[in-house]
Amino acid sequence: MLFPLESLLKDREEPLCVQVDQRLASALDLMLKHDYSQLPVVDRQGRLKGIVSEKTIIRSYYHQKAAVSLLDLTVDHCMDTARRMDPEAEVFDALDQFRDVPAIVVVKNDKPYRIFTLSDATLFFRELSEGLMWVQDIEVTLRQYTDVLFDDEKKREAAMMRVFGPDRQDTTKPAREYDKLSLGDQIRLLTHKEVWGKLEGKLDPKRSFEEYLTQVRDIRNQLAHFRGDLDPVQRDALSEARRWLSTRPKLARPYESMPTPVHPMIREAPQTYSAGEHGKYEPLERFLRDSSDVSPVLRLTFDDIEKLLHEPLPPSARNHRAWWANDPDTHPQAAAWARAGWRVDDVDQNVGAVLFRRDTGALYQVFFADVIERFKQVRPGLTRSTRTSPQNWWDFSSGRTGFAFAWAFGKGNQFRVELYIDTGSKEQNERVFEELLAQREQIEAEFGGRLEWDKLPAKRACRIFAANQGNIKDSSDQHAQLRAWGVDAMARLTDVFRMRIRELQIS
Repeated sequence: MLFPLESLLKDREEPLCVQVDQRLASALDLMLKHDYSQLPVVDRQGRLKGIVSEKTIIRSYYHQKAAVSLLDLTVDHCMDTARRMDPEAEVFDALDQFRDVPAIVVVKNDKPYRIFTLSDATLFFRELSEGLMWVQDIEVTLRQYTDVLFDDEKKREAAMMRVFGPDRQDTTKPAREYDKLSLGDQIRLLTHKEVWGKLEGKLDPKRSFEEYLTQVRDIRNQLAHFRGDLDPVQRDALSEARRWLSTRPKLARPYESMPTPVHPMIREAPQTYSAGEHGKYEPLERFLRDSSDVSPVLRLTFDDIEKLLHEPLPPSARNHRAWWANDPDTHPQAAAWARAGWRVDDVDQNVGAVLFRRDTGALYQVFFADVIERFKQVRPGLTRSTRTSPQNWWDFSSGRTGFAFAWAFGKGNQFRVELYIDTGSKEQNERVFEELLAQREQIEAEFGGRLEWDKLPAKRACRIFAANQGNIKDSSDQHAQLRAWGVDAMARLTDVFRMRIRELQIS
């Protein structure tokens, strides 16, 4: 079981109970003295008979219309059936019960053992999520170091290849994707001998870094896999690792000496930016879009952003680096700056400031996230993708290894939907490509338009695609047209090729 109730409640005292034949006045007296909303009701042998609560008392009072003195009645007149569970039952099973009742009586040998309330569940998940938030703060900090170390794709791929080796299917690529690195992967990357030397004077001594981060990794795995809640020592270890990292010197960015001007509208007339269809963070989005020609980097204080939003930032923004993570798939604030073509490059919560950098990758990430969600509606079940990356393409499996469907922005103002063929063998790729090419007339008739058939002679792979004019820097109206075309064309492309791919003979 993931989280048995016993593990959460074993250190609690036994619940205060009231006997079934006691006067209701006595029950209310206990509830008021101890600030309880309900009490288990037991017989003289201590066996659970029901539960009395503020709700049951109010209902009895209302419907009896003061016909009798309610306080003089025995508890059983206002008693309701108790929801009971064994100590071995899981927390997640108990959550379903809270739709109907505010408390569950945990029972041993037919006697009340503990009370599990909605407040207990809320506290439990708050502590769990807080631990994960601290871990994410640490991951965001590490990612900022790697982003500066490997500030272009060639440097990044070379380092990833040295640390993780080549991918088994495509030996020209590293075995890990940079945007999908786990915490353990980030630690391994930063502590590699060829990388660590660049961190001299920043995260050293290396032994301290490894000791802190090993504990964080183990705690993160415990939380992520629901292997029990954190004890005080583990919570302190997370807090200390987070504090230590926040005090380490940062790497110098290439543009560190550049000015980071603030758009004059932030000072003069922030009220000109108001919320719209994209919600409360749209003023920030519009401001950043208007600032695209001011500078490639822009520094705003938290107070500046609050002026734009016309309301305070949530407490998490000031307390957790994770709030500023570039994760537009799940965070509306990140979606706002990504739609404007910016990303958060650094945040300093000690002084309350954030550094934004213009980044085309953010536009790709938001564009493809929307395309994927729209595609799921027209072809449910073909992809389970929920997260996108800041790259100019996005693919999903055809259901057979070596064949993937993809959307991609290419050179020459081109937006493609394509079938990408890479079985691991150039000879086999070309053979299945020719087998499909032999059906070209029928395939294009079913697709409803012309397809491009490209053997990609300089590469191992082959591809079959349809193209439209489009650029990630086009206007939002043009993007809407591209998304609509991309979803429709991909639906037709998958309809044409999925069955044919399954029927191919591959050694």
